Amino acid sequence: GAKAIEGPSAGLVVGKKEYIDWVRLQGKGIGRAMKIGKDNILGFTQAVEEYLAHGSESGASMQERLKPFVEAINNLSDLTAKIVQDGAGRDIYRASVKVDGRKTAKEVIQALKAESPAIYTREYQANNGIIEFDIRSVNQEEMNKIVQRLQEIMDTKEK
Repeated sequence: GAKAIEGPSAGLVVGKKEYIDWVRLQGKGIGRAMKIGKDNILGFTQAVEEYLAHGSESGASMQERLKPFVEAINNLSDLTAKIVQDGAGRDIYRASVKVDGRKTAKEVIQALKAESPAIYTREYQANNGIIEFDIRSVNQEEMNKIVQRLQEIMDTKEK
């Protein structure tokens, strides 16, 4: 996917020439709307080149980058964060944040999306009160902004 290689979109077709030719035939009809423009092609090409040259970030590196992020979140009221490995066992680590107290995980997620820039999270466990942050394409400055936004949300009184 795009997030895994830090590209603008996903969708790289590789394989036998016969199958690639079949994909190329789809220039009209339902598949046409799913094709990307030249700018996305250039961005995706650059992302693939960088991925091939540098590889993906290691799990150990992700864990190191997550440590200060998780510590900062743990200093906020009604939030408990920890580093968790991807559920499929891949070498991918995320911040898992348990929301306790006045607000629900769903309310926090909505508040994160409501401001500009919107902050999107992994919402799969929101019903269990858990929000996950995937930092693969997030830098330290952006993580600091996420913590700041979480603090604003958690400090806001309910209306």
